[in-house]
Amino acid sequence: MGFNAIKWILAIFYCTIFMVTTKAQDIVNSDSLSLPLSSNNDPKVIAEEALKLSKTFEDDNTDKALQYASLAFDLAEHNDDIVVKVNSLLQLGKIYFLISNYKNAMESVMKAKELATEHKMEKELGHSFILIGRVNLELISYDKGSENFFESLKIFEKIKDSEGIAESFGYIGNAFYTQKQNEKALDYMNKALELAKQIGNLKLVSRQLNNIAVVYLGLKNYDTALAYLNEALEIEKQIGNVFYLGIRYYNIGYAQLKQKKYDDALKNFHQSLEYYSQMDNQLHISNCYLAFGQCYYDIDSIDQSIASFSEALERGMKNHYYMVIIRAANSLHGINIERKDTIKAYKYSVIESIAKDSVTNSNKQALISKFELQYLYDKMEYENKLAQQTKNSIITIVFICLFLGLIILFLLFTHHRMKAKKIAVEKLSIEKELGFKNKELTINLMSLMKKNDLIADISTELVEMEKEATSTEIKKVLSLMSKKIRQNSDDKILREFSSRFQEVHSGFYESLLQKFPDLSQNELKICAFLRLNMSTKEISELTGQRTLTIENARYRLRKKLGISNSNVNLVTFLTQI
Repeated sequence: MGFNAIKWILAIFYCTIFMVTTKAQDIVNSDSLSLPLSSNNDPKVIAEEALKLSKTFEDDNTDKALQYASLAFDLAEHNDDIVVKVNSLLQLGKIYFLISNYKNAMESVMKAKELATEHKMEKELGHSFILIGRVNLELISYDKGSENFFESLKIFEKIKDSEGIAESFGYIGNAFYTQKQNEKALDYMNKALELAKQIGNLKLVSRQLNNIAVVYLGLKNYDTALAYLNEALEIEKQIGNVFYLGIRYYNIGYAQLKQKKYDDALKNFHQSLEYYSQMDNQLHISNCYLAFGQCYYDIDSIDQSIASFSEALERGMKNHYYMVIIRAANSLHGINIERKDTIKAYKYSVIESIAKDSVTNSNKQALISKFELQYLYDKMEYENKLAQQTKNSIITIVFICLFLGLIILFLLFTHHRMKAKKIAVEKLSIEKELGFKNKELTINLMSLMKKNDLIADISTELVEMEKEATSTEIKKVLSLMSKKIRQNSDDKILREFSSRFQEVHSGFYESLLQKFPDLSQNELKICAFLRLNMSTKEISELTGQRTLTIENARYRLRKKLGISNSNVNLVTFLTQI
């Protein structure tokens, strides 16, 4: 019976140790924290305060903790507050984990992980991997759990989050301990402890001291274990967390029990009971009575041992704590066998058997639930990977489309640029050709003007000859010849000029008449001369008209063109027709 009792106390102890998780806040006056929920109308503030309250109650009142976490999540989702939403999901996952509802815990943390990944919230992503790893350890998936913890470590190292790194080290140490790799477990736990001390996180320091003590207890190095536990206890006294004070005193009592320091062990178990009674934590109260029973049994205080085991049994049966029932009934059965009270021994044997059947059924159901949870986790992971692959494929397609679009735009731009360059070259060529033709037209015009001057000289000589002639008939002939020569010369020059001008500036007359249909033939010719940038004097010499006549003609032309009251240059205006 003694061996079995030691075995169940050790089991209780390990269970208690590994239920210790990172807690967000000390237990504080709930009234002061709940005030914003009733006095502040800002939903964001209310959600944040609800989240704080949830973390406050997670140690001693998981029902309230769950209510506040759910409230924070609902408010955050309604107001699309992604930060509070993700942290609320993590808190919900943690609480579900504490009450062994691993399915809901995994669903909550997987949602948090997905959102944290989407919004690049690396700190929250790191905590998601830690919680997923803890669930995997409960599923006895040690490889996956370790993988999750190392993934969280990589994230926290990347963002240089010392607290997250310390937590990851601690959980990696726990994973190695569950696989009985004590040396590696101590290595990572000591790394976590050292870092926790550097950043001054007392809660994390206390937890790592406690976990290191557990490893040394497994190695039966009780003195070293007690040294770590006493150091953790002193820290918890500073923090003032009732729940952890109860755990620390209980663990110290257990180590002293192993050393057979029964008085000290009983003293610490009673201290633990006092703290658990303040919280009305029936499970831990029951475990304290089991510990009392074992201590009293070992010092041969059998009546007190029976009373303690009976108290534990009564509380266990009242609250359906089957493991407590089994251990208490088993101990009472053994004591009554020693006393040769077979009737009582049989009664406790029946109680133990019934409790074991219930545990077996519960274990079967738990095993089915674990398989279901493992399936759920694998399914979520697959769906997330598939969603990510789909997202990556869409992003790849978008990038390819953008790349092809850029190539098409580049080709279009290049084509447009080449076309514009070709047009510019053609325009330049046309302008050069037009300039050449204008120059040629001007030269021809000057040649015509010289011919006109020569003809004018001949005409003048004929006039002089007419004056000197004595015969009337000769005078008439000479006068007629002079007029015909000048008239034919002027008409020929103007026709030739008009023909050549139309070749060079085709459509000029048509465009001009389309806009200004009232222009006379003489005005059209003056417009042509001006288009060639000829001066008034040059026009006068070409047409044989006086400069004053040309000036008047230009004035009338400006009026018809509608620019008489403006500073627009007449030649410039005509070049734009």
